[in-house]
Amino acid sequence: MRRLALFTAPVAATKSSHKMCPMLGKKLPQLTAAYQLTQTLRWNSTSSSTAPTGTTGKTGTTTTPHTHSPLGAINDDSTVTSDTKAKFTHPDMIHFRLTTTAHPLYDKPNVVVPGIPEKAQKEWRNPMLNAVWSKEELETVDLTHKPPKDLVDRMALLCIRFVRRAFDITSGYAFGRLTRTKILRRILFLETLAGIPGMVAGALRHLYSLRRMKRDHGWIHTLLEEAENERMHMLVFMKTYNPSPAFRGMVLIAQGVFWNWFFVMYLISPRFCHRFVGYLEEEAVRTYTHILEVMESKDPKDADIVNFGKSPATDIALHYWQLPPNSTMYDVVRAVRADEANHRDVNHTFACLKRDHLNPFLDHKQGPASKHAAEILKDVEKIQPKK
Repeated sequence: MRRLALFTAPVAATKSSHKMCPMLGKKLPQLTAAYQLTQTLRWNSTSSSTAPTGTTGKTGTTTTPHTHSPLGAINDDSTVTSDTKAKFTHPDMIHFRLTTTAHPLYDKPNVVVPGIPEKAQKEWRNPMLNAVWSKEELETVDLTHKPPKDLVDRMALLCIRFVRRAFDITSGYAFGRLTRTKILRRILFLETLAGIPGMVAGALRHLYSLRRMKRDHGWIHTLLEEAENERMHMLVFMKTYNPSPAFRGMVLIAQGVFWNWFFVMYLISPRFCHRFVGYLEEEAVRTYTHILEVMESKDPKDADIVNFGKSPATDIALHYWQLPPNSTMYDVVRAVRADEANHRDVNHTFACLKRDHLNPFLDHKQGPASKHAAEILKDVEKIQPKK
C-alpha cells in the first residue's frame, strides 16, 4: 500500500472508489495524505539549495545546506495527521539518493572518502569483496611449487608447462629484450583467460547444488570472487594499453576454446581442474615477479619498463586495492601478484578437498583460513627467484 501511495492522486478519493473496493475506500485517507507528503518532499528536494555550508553564491550571500530532512520538508497541512507524518517520514521511507548516507553502488558527490583522490572516487565501486593487502603482505609473496603426488597432478603440471612454453613463444616473451608492450600484451591476454576457471567452476557447482538440492559449503562464493578479481586485473591494465583488433580476435578464439575445454574437464575431474589452476597461478606469480625485477633494474636498456613502473597508478587500481594516493604501477603489479599467489593457494587447497568438504577460505580468502588448509599447503616448495 505504501508503494501505491506514491502513484495515487487525491482525486482518487471519490465515492465510486468505495463501491469498487471497500478495502481501498478505508485506506483512501491515508493514501491521500501519503501522496501529499511525497509531492511536498519532491518539491522541496528540487527547490532547496544544495550548496555546502558557508559557501557563497553568485549574489555574494551565504547559503545553507539542504540536508533533505524528511521532517523539515513537510508543510503544515491540516489534513496530515501526526500519526501519518510519523509513518511516512521514517528514514526508511526516504530514497537513499535524498540522504547523505553512503551506498555501496552509488557514490554521492558530497560523500568524500578520506585518503582516496576525488577522481578515483568517481569510478564505479565494485560491490564484490576483494583482498586489500597490507605492505607486509605485498613484500612477503613467495614463489612456491606444489609437488605432484599422483597421475592427475602430473597431468595438470604437464599441461601447464606445455601452455606456458607455447604462450612464451607465440607472444614473443621468450625472445629478445622485454618491453612495455610485451608486458602489457602478455598480462592482458593472460587475465582474459584467467577469469574463466572461477566462473566455470562456480557455475557448475551452482547447478550441482540446485540439481542435488544440497548445500555447496561455501565454494561458489570464493570461485566467483576469483573470476571477478581476474577480470578487474584486466580492467586495471586496459587503462594503459589499447589492444589491436587482431589481439581482440585472438582473445575471442582462445576464450571460446578454453571455456569449453575447462567446462568439459570440470565435469570429468574437478580435482584436475583445481590443480591445473593452482599450477597456472604459480606461473602467474613467477611472471609478475620477473616483471617487478625488471622494473627495479638499473640497466639503461630497461628504462622504458622502469619508467612504466614509476608512472602513477591508474584510478581504478587506487580504488580497488585502496592504495595510497602516491602509488605507482609498480605497487599495482605487486598487488596483482599477491592476488595471484592467493588464487594459487586456494586452488591447490581445493584440489586436495572433496566436493562436499567445507570451504576453509570463507573468511574472505585472506590466505589459509584454517588448520586444514595450512596442513594441505605445508609441503609446498619455496623457489628462489632467478637473478
